[in-house]
Amino acid sequence: MIGAPHVAVIQLARVDALNALSLEMCQELVVALDFARQTPDVRVVIITGSGPVFSMGDEFRGTVPDLAQGGAPVAPVAAVLAKLDELGKPTIAAVNGRAHGAGLALALACDVVIASQEAELAAPEIRFGLWPMHLTRYLVETIGARRAFEMMATGLPVRGAVSELGGLINRAVPPTELQAEATTLATKLASWSPSALRFGLKAVRRTAQAAVERAELQAMLEALLATDDAREGIDAFNERRAPQWKGT
Repeated sequence: MIGAPHVAVIQLARVDALNALSLEMCQELVVALDFARQTPDVRVVIITGSGPVFSMGDEFRGTVPDLAQGGAPVAPVAAVLAKLDELGKPTIAAVNGRAHGAGLALALACDVVIASQEAELAAPEIRFGLWPMHLTRYLVETIGARRAFEMMATGLPVRGAVSELGGLINRAVPPTELQAEATTLATKLASWSPSALRFGLKAVRRTAQAAVERAELQAMLEALLATDDAREGIDAFNERRAPQWKGT
């Protein structure tokens, strides 16, 4: 649904199932993210949970399907994470409560993570003899290999306020201020050039995922400077007026 101007809000709404990422929910998330990507009026996406939980992770929550006997595979969380990677628009996770396993991966796959001070972040899969494969990349990128390994190998949770100090999230806020904080940031980001943000996201992710060459960053800069938004931004600055972004 559309929230503030140019801001889409995707709310996980399986309260009775603790917003577990079922097959159906993952399919709906893919559709929602495709809509956001294809809709020019959407410039920023907020993902949050309904009820007291953000998401407790995969639907199976501690049971392993017997694929050899035709059991259903684990929910296709990877498809949702891939859609977030290719969205090309800023995403904000507003973590309203517990975010475990794949639910935490969903939050960390967003570009900014704002959490309730009371939110509980955890990777409990080790308790079931499993490993949070989808989450591993995001934890390593966010807090480094050693601390990521400890968090996954112990399964111990951290609270929102503590996770802010450790760099796991951008900031923790009182529960009553979470949605307003996310909306305020989303509205600010939505006021900037969609083109600049699209190229900026690409540059940040490439730099975080691999040693990016300066030549590649220069090529991104030149491509950005060739966009209509870049020209409009420069013209608006020189003419002392508000820019009219086109996203091209």
